[in-house]
Amino acid sequence: MKDIQKYKGVFPAFYACYDKNGEVDPAAVRKLAAHLIQKGVKGVYVGGSSGEWSGSWCWRT
Repeated sequence: MKDIQKYKGVFPAFYACYDKNGEVDPAAVRKLAAHLIQKGVKGVYVGGSSGEWSGSWCWRT
């Protein structure tokens, strides 16, 4: 049996941080990541169940 301890804890969805022009905001991404680390999350998942992906593709057209 494999050790699954690394998968225990809180793993929130990592929301994309956009600026007012619809571009990814790197400073906001760093700020959110630091906040989540400070709160003790064990990891994040990207691109699932947070809902922003379905709308983000149409902003690029």
